[in-house]
Amino acid sequence: MDWGKTNIWLGVWEHNPGAIAFYKQLGFKKIGDHVFTLGDSPQRDLILKKTI
Repeated sequence: MDWGKTNIWLGVWEHNPGAIAFYKQLGFKKIGDHVFTLGDSPQRDLILKKTI
């Protein structure tokens, strides 16, 4: 199936080393980060991208 897309991206919590390692093994690269609030606590997701 070809939908004309060239990249896939996702966010993963910066304090989840297992998930980060998993996605990096699949070829994802960090392209940025995003801060969000969970309750009263600011959290950071790493934004990862993979060319498909």
